[in-house]
Amino acid sequence: MVTPQEKQDIATAIGSVCQSCGGVPFFEEMVQHVQKGDDGRTHVIINIGHRDHRTYDSVVKALMAQNIMVVLTAEKTPSQAHTHERTHERHERMREGRMREQSSFTKILMPDVRYRLAITCAKGGVGKSTTAVHTALALARQNKRVALLDADIYGPSVPMMMGLQGQLSKDANGKIVPLYRHGIACMSIGLMLANKQEALIWRGPMVMRALQQMLRDVAWGSLDVMVIDMPPGTGDVQLTLAQRFDVTGAVIVSTPQDVALYDAMKGYHMLTRVGIPVFGFINNMCSFICPHCHKESLLFGENVMREKAAALGLDVLAEIPFRMALREASDSGTPLIISDPDGVEAQIYGRLAKALLMRLAAESSPS
Repeated sequence: MVTPQEKQDIATAIGSVCQSCGGVPFFEEMVQHVQKGDDGRTHVIINIGHRDHRTYDSVVKALMAQNIMVVLTAEKTPSQAHTHERTHERHERMREGRMREQSSFTKILMPDVRYRLAITCAKGGVGKSTTAVHTALALARQNKRVALLDADIYGPSVPMMMGLQGQLSKDANGKIVPLYRHGIACMSIGLMLANKQEALIWRGPMVMRALQQMLRDVAWGSLDVMVIDMPPGTGDVQLTLAQRFDVTGAVIVSTPQDVALYDAMKGYHMLTRVGIPVFGFINNMCSFICPHCHKESLLFGENVMREKAAALGLDVLAEIPFRMALREASDSGTPLIISDPDGVEAQIYGRLAKALLMRLAAESSPS
């Protein structure tokens, strides 16, 4: 339960940024939701509305100085809107506000991150997060400084797969300190929510603000590679990263049946349209290895993905079989590349990491 004094602390912090609107009335206008989190701290969802991003940054810093976690920035819900406004007028006002907000944003600059690698697929359920986790760990085994950003806002899987535990903290500059596990820095919206089991029902602007917070307000440090676990689809997150964050290149993960590749091809065309280089495909769950007889069965046919990739002039960078041990390791929070560092998957991901480092270096080198 959030006490009246804690609410007053939030109002005071916000009022210190916007003196002309200070006090409780401004609190009622800006704060959308207040909740006591599992970590004992106060979590707030704030509504910036038509104010520019500088106001947002200042408010976040003021709240974090009071040890208050700002999860994201939200729109007002219809129940909070003025009842005398007609629906189309309210929608027009929101649209104009978004346009002003979009034009006010500058590039998210991260000069201390050398390469930014997106692991993506427009189709869900193809093992993208598992691939992102193991790729990040394989890159770290190449003696690289690696971070893993879980950009799947609606379905964050990295905290469970990496076995992340503990509370987020801030450094001396007010930046969020990522959690470290197996030698890599990790950040996920799943680490920032007050209720880890609650479903996220957020609109596009809320998602984009959450993503920007994880990029801009986290003390990532100096990195060789940031691996980004992208959400499925071709929507706000992909466009936000393309427009405001310089992604060095992307890898498309898919299972090799037509129904998955159909959406994977949509993702490929979206990436090329927004100017993100595609390094190739990863053929995930290409076969099943029986845990009893160890026989390999081709679940989705042979050479399907190779033919699709070749038609685009791309390579299949890795072919990863499905084993029960891989699923069990991911569910337990100890990835298979850690629990079985000399196993088949570790060898495959090791070769993949070397190939990706070569492509990242080639993409970043002056032409």
